[in-house]
Amino acid sequence: INAEYGQLAEAVRDKGIMCKDFYTPSRCTLQCCPYAHIKEGQTSVIPDMACNFHLQGRCLRDNCRYFHGSKEQLRTLHRRRAAGGSVTDTPPPNAAVVGGAKGAVSTYNPSEFLPIRASPVELGLDVIERVLASQGSLPL
Repeated sequence: INAEYGQLAEAVRDKGIMCKDFYTPSRCTLQCCPYAHIKEGQTSVIPDMACNFHLQGRCLRDNCRYFHGSKEQLRTLHRRRAAGGSVTDTPPPNAAVVGGAKGAVSTYNPSEFLPIRASPVELGLDVIERVLASQGSLPL
């Protein structure tokens, strides 16, 4: 079943979706988890561009440096940063100050913009095979 799971995990791979199991007490330990693992409180530098692959429906990059959300959400982050407001609710201690504006940080919390989905293991291989055969992707 490991080889079969690996093939299905690759078929549903999307690093623009957070793994629900990563937040459970037992944590996701799948070596081939198809979804992103973002630690609680993890922040990233606000990118200049949205990820075109994510906007088209699926990003396969493990450490994609582009924004996974809508272009409007990214514009909002840039406006808040430019206005001197805090982009994150609680700026991390090492947050970079932008343009000398006190409280304006150049980081954001990616988990605020990504949908969360159960792992394919939790859904079951038979469910995944049926959905992929009929739709080509898993619903959120």
